[in-house]
Amino acid sequence: MILVALFGIILASVGLYGVNALQNASVFSTRDVAEREPRTLYVTGSGLASAEPNLAKVSLGVYTEAPNANDAVKQNAVKMNRVIDALRVSGISNESLETRYYTLSSVIDYNAKPPQVVGYRVSNVITVSVYELTTVGQVIDAAVKAGANEVQGIAFILTEDQAQELKLTALKNAGEDAQTKASTLAASLGVEIVGILKIVEGSTYYPLYRTEVKDIQNAYTPIIPGDVQISATIQVTYLIQ
Repeated sequence: MILVALFGIILASVGLYGVNALQNASVFSTRDVAEREPRTLYVTGSGLASAEPNLAKVSLGVYTEAPNANDAVKQNAVKMNRVIDALRVSGISNESLETRYYTLSSVIDYNAKPPQVVGYRVSNVITVSVYELTTVGQVIDAAVKAGANEVQGIAFILTEDQAQELKLTALKNAGEDAQTKASTLAASLGVEIVGILKIVEGSTYYPLYRTEVKDIQNAYTPIIPGDVQISATIQVTYLIQ
């Protein structure tokens, strides 16, 4: 009995020592991690850059209806060929023309009992790339005069090279904005920026400037594009002390 009691006391002492050791180790570990982790300041910078567009994407086409599908397709093809020929005369190259969509659908009279197919509709829409923006109105007029009866609008955009250049400018402005914010926050908090831990490029937004074209007449259609704007963001983690 004496031996059993003595053995129990020894185990209890060892257990208590182990708990204290673990607690001390935990406190030391937490303090050590806190001392090793860098002090940081995280900010998000945003920047804008704008430029005049140098490319217009004009969506226009031909819409036809006929009692049977074959006639609808043929009529549409004849009119669209006239439109394309007129665009070429206006200075548009084949490389600047592409089909946006082509549909053939039935026309149904839902008032009939039962509903009946009374004809067929063909819609052929193309996208025209116009690099001389001052000629956009003339291009539209030429297409309409040749038979285009669908003009869905214009998107003023940037060519790939100019868009990339504008994006870099927006990112540069975002970096300057982040630096300004970080300096202001550091001064107000009484800390000093000593370096940069991490920089992450955020989103870049490049909206299309679209213009609807309505009430087209034979006279010159005036088209006035606005500037294209690109916005960019970056996230910067600064080291402070």
